[in-house]
Amino acid sequence: MAEKRFILRVYPLFGFGSLLCGLSHYAGSFGLLVAARAIQAIGGGGIMPVATAEFGISFPPEKRGMALGLVGGVYGIANIFGSLAGSAILNIFGTQNWQYIFFVNIPIAAFIILAGIFCLPNHKESTVKKIDGLGILVIVTMVLSLLYGLKQIDFFDFANTFTSTGVYPFLIAFAVLVPVFILVEKHAEDPIMNLSYFTNSRILTTLAVAFASGFVMMGIVFIPQFCENSLKVASGNGGYFTVILGLLSGVSAMLSGRLIDKIGAKAVLLLGFSITIIGALFLIFVAAVSPSLITVVVSLMLLGFGMGFTIGAPVNYMILENVSENEANSGLATLSLIRSIGTSIAPAIMVGFLAFAGSSVQTKLMAALPNEINVPSLPYVQDISDKISQMKADPSMSDKLGKMEIPDLSSMQTMKLDFSGGSSYEMPADMLEKLQTSDVTNIVKVTKENVRFHV
Repeated sequence: MAEKRFILRVYPLFGFGSLLCGLSHYAGSFGLLVAARAIQAIGGGGIMPVATAEFGISFPPEKRGMALGLVGGVYGIANIFGSLAGSAILNIFGTQNWQYIFFVNIPIAAFIILAGIFCLPNHKESTVKKIDGLGILVIVTMVLSLLYGLKQIDFFDFANTFTSTGVYPFLIAFAVLVPVFILVEKHAEDPIMNLSYFTNSRILTTLAVAFASGFVMMGIVFIPQFCENSLKVASGNGGYFTVILGLLSGVSAMLSGRLIDKIGAKAVLLLGFSITIIGALFLIFVAAVSPSLITVVVSLMLLGFGMGFTIGAPVNYMILENVSENEANSGLATLSLIRSIGTSIAPAIMVGFLAFAGSSVQTKLMAALPNEINVPSLPYVQDISDKISQMKADPSMSDKLGKMEIPDLSSMQTMKLDFSGGSSYEMPADMLEKLQTSDVTNIVKVTKENVRFHV
């Protein structure tokens, strides 16, 4: 299929998927959102490999690094605008109206479609082979089985979860489908994946690096929340800090392209991973321990600068260097698939670490809370007690008081606290909503209001 025709098919699919994602908010259907995201992913999955391949094969080998660096730079700049747009949309419409984050993709897709119609060259292959439909079906089923099975594993309770019915049947299905996929691809007229990639040590190493880079890249998802919690900014504003990542990664991506042409992709990749590791260590041991605007920004600058050297140009260059020109799209698509598997598995493992780290928080919090509170003695307690005693001693008042029990006010200086959860009390809906929608900027105020209301 001609590249122009292919691009003009995937972008409408991406735009249509974005439209359905937004509409799922009004329908209140999680199933529709999942289906819409799948459509969006099918459209989006065809964009980057074809665009990158077009750049990679259109430039001579001695300038290929520069070209791929430009692609990486544009990708970094796009991340900046995407992060800004996302945070701005949430600020304008509120975090509950997340559908507009998807709706904004529609005019962008429409613009690219119009630009593609009038500006893109139509590179058409002279020989067109039959699409490997069976291979597509098998690999989709195989990858989904793998991802679903791995996502259900609790790596801190590995033995029990691995043997659960939510894990091992899917991993078995993946293992069974691997030889089926190999057999299908060997007999396909135009295989969806070139199996020789996995027998070439250089390509296999590149794919392993792509998997690792995808895993690292997914850590960006937690950056906005980290910034919001550490710097105490309102929910939705943490996305503004990813501008730092996008800006630095865009600069280093363009720089990496020029360096690749001079010193090679491996050296640039090593440099990128080294800077990324330094940035991660700085974030863990400095920014997380002593959070401030300076420490957070420095850690994000290091991470962004290192990722620009790692994610884009070097691995794309290494793939294009080891496949023939007519295999460029297939090679980059395989690279994209392996990277996507890394980005899909990463959240499950990272969330598992967060859950494990937070599992002891409640116990430690309960241990830190007092069992009782000592309060100052009430004023005029003795006078009140003497007056009550006089009233009881007076026969006329004693009859009126009858068997009324009057508490000993002098003993009410200690309040026992019970956090066992045995109370039947239910929090009013309005207070519960305030607590659920609060963030680091107002949680203390909301909690105080809640306590004051009930006391």
